[in-house]
Amino acid sequence: MTQERMPKQLNYQNIYEIFSRFREHEAEPKGELDHVNAFTLVVAVALSAQSTDLGVNKATKKLFAIADTP
Repeated sequence: MTQERMPKQLNYQNIYEIFSRFREHEAEPKGELDHVNAFTLVVAVALSAQSTDLGVNKATKKLFAIADTP
Protein backbone atom coordinates (compact mmCIF):
# COMPACT_ATOMS: atom_id res chain seq x y z
CA MET A 1 0.00 0.00 0.00
CA THR A 2 1.43 3.40 -0.95
CA GLN A 3 1.11 6.32 1.37
CA GLU A 4 -0.25 9.58 -0.06
CA ARG A 5 2.29 12.38 0.05
CA MET A 6 1.19 15.71 1.41
CA PRO A 7 2.64 18.97 0.06
CA LYS A 8 5.10 20.80 2.25
CA GLN A 9 3.82 23.79 4.16
CA LEU A 10 5.08 27.06 2.65
CA ASN A 11 6.51 29.65 4.97
CA TYR A 12 6.65 33.41 4.39
CA GLN A 13 10.10 33.25 2.75
CA ASN A 14 9.00 30.55 0.29
CA ILE A 15 5.91 32.53 -0.68
CA TYR A 16 7.94 35.74 -1.05
CA GLU A 17 10.40 33.95 -3.35
CA ILE A 18 7.59 32.58 -5.52
CA PHE A 19 5.99 36.00 -5.98
CA SER A 20 9.39 37.61 -6.60
CA ARG A 21 9.88 35.21 -9.50
CA PHE A 22 6.43 36.04 -10.85
CA ARG A 23 7.28 39.76 -10.64
CA GLU A 24 10.60 39.24 -12.47
CA HIS A 25 8.80 37.41 -15.26
CA GLU A 26 5.97 39.93 -15.65
CA ALA A 27 6.00 43.02 -13.45
CA GLU A 28 2.56 44.29 -14.55
CA PRO A 29 0.40 41.22 -15.21
CA LYS A 30 -2.93 41.81 -16.94
CA GLY A 31 -5.87 39.45 -16.88
CA GLU A 32 -7.88 38.54 -19.96
CA LEU A 33 -11.23 39.76 -18.64
CA ASP A 34 -12.36 43.24 -19.68
CA HIS A 35 -13.40 45.44 -16.75
CA VAL A 36 -13.45 49.12 -15.76
CA ASN A 37 -13.70 48.89 -11.97
CA ALA A 38 -13.72 46.40 -9.11
CA PHE A 39 -17.45 45.71 -9.50
CA THR A 40 -17.21 44.85 -13.19
CA LEU A 41 -14.20 42.63 -12.47
CA VAL A 42 -16.14 40.67 -9.84
CA VAL A 43 -19.07 40.22 -12.24
CA ALA A 44 -16.74 39.12 -15.06
CA VAL A 45 -14.95 36.64 -12.79
CA ALA A 46 -18.27 35.16 -11.64
CA LEU A 47 -19.41 34.77 -15.25
CA SER A 48 -16.09 33.25 -16.28
CA ALA A 49 -16.70 30.28 -14.00
CA GLN A 50 -19.28 29.10 -16.54
CA SER A 51 -17.80 30.37 -19.81
CA THR A 52 -14.58 31.25 -21.58
CA ASP A 53 -12.99 34.66 -21.08
CA LEU A 54 -13.74 35.46 -24.73
CA GLY A 55 -17.42 34.66 -24.23
CA VAL A 56 -17.55 36.69 -21.03
CA ASN A 57 -15.95 39.69 -22.74
CA LYS A 58 -18.57 39.53 -25.51
CA ALA A 59 -21.41 39.45 -22.98
CA THR A 60 -20.04 42.06 -20.59
CA LYS A 61 -19.40 44.60 -23.36
CA LYS A 62 -23.17 45.08 -23.73
CA LEU A 63 -23.94 44.47 -20.05
CA PHE A 64 -21.45 47.01 -18.72
CA ALA A 65 -22.65 49.62 -21.22
CA ILE A 66 -25.91 49.78 -19.25
CA ALA A 67 -24.91 48.49 -15.78
CA ASP A 68 -21.34 48.98 -14.59
CA THR A 69 -22.04 49.78 -10.92
CA PRO A 70 -23.87 47.92 -8.16
